Amino acid sequence: MNLEKMKKNKKILRITTAIIAIIAIAGLLITATPTEEEKTPAQTVETYINAMNQANLTQAEQYLTGERAKAAENATEEQKQEVREMMEESTVRIDILEEEIQEDQATVKANWTWIHGEYSETTERTYQLRKEQGKWKIAEIEY
Repeated sequence: MNLEKMKKNKKILRITTAIIAIIAIAGLLITATPTEEEKTPAQTVETYINAMNQANLTQAEQYLTGERAKAAENATEEQKQEVREMMEESTVRIDILEEEIQEDQATVKANWTWIHGEYSETTERTYQLRKEQGKWKIAEIEY
């Protein structure tokens, strides 16, 4: 009987330890994810590219300055659908090369790789960012 009780207690201890570990990992993930106000310019560019890779134009527009977001919003539904289809068939990988911040302006240089099936092409792109309402937004993309 004592042996059964010990086995049961051991099992409860393992389950409790696993639950505590899961909660601790979840807490680390939540605290490690920066809020929009905490994102660096480079993180903003990466988040924008991730949204584009998911063909989520609405989310991607959130990382553009007012003027660029308005231009994206004003695109016709046909134009937006073409972009969605293109992004669903391909992916973009970005490797940040340099980030320079001067007050509320920033420049991010990155290697931008477009991958479509077996074909890929890498170019260097420069992203000009500006802080709007405490958040970094992409103002220009130089190809």
